[in-house]
Amino acid sequence: MTKQEIWVTLKNEQSISCRPIRLGDVTARHEFFVVLSLAQTGMVHTEQEIEFHAYETHDKIVDFLKNKRGFWLVALDGEKIIGEIDITIKNLIRIRHNGALTVGILPEYQGMGLGTLLMEQALIWARQHKITRLELSVFASNRKAQNLYIKFGFVLEGIRKNFLRHEDGSLEDDIIMAKHI
Repeated sequence: MTKQEIWVTLKNEQSISCRPIRLGDVTARHEFFVVLSLAQTGMVHTEQEIEFHAYETHDKIVDFLKNKRGFWLVALDGEKIIGEIDITIKNLIRIRHNGALTVGILPEYQGMGLGTLLMEQALIWARQHKITRLELSVFASNRKAQNLYIKFGFVLEGIRKNFLRHEDGSLEDDIIMAKHI
């Protein structure tokens, strides 16, 4: 992945840009996180647990950049972050070839090819940095995300039964997937 901004066209003919996260993205990234959190798709925390100040986002970006924790790409519609993907690598030498992958896309931008674009860029970065295993978790109900991961060769490694308790008391499994590169 280039360190520069790249422009792409989504399936709806809209042009967006993608680039690595920057410290100057704190406010936009925090706003993205709040909107994504309120949508409650794939999120562990409840609405009541959302941090509505940007301190945590600031600290996360600073730590990520300062300590070279891996790869973090944001997709922008103008100045608004509409999606992101990151790979966090471990500091321990014996497991440094593993990356934990997370993806988030605002609901109104899903189904337009953005997930595919972000995943392609993440896999390029992983190969360049000798990451040979990517892992992630996804809720059983999030079929869109699972289909994206399967498309890129991720396979089921396990299931955490009854992992998530919904507000109505129902329980949902969390699916563990991985890709060997």
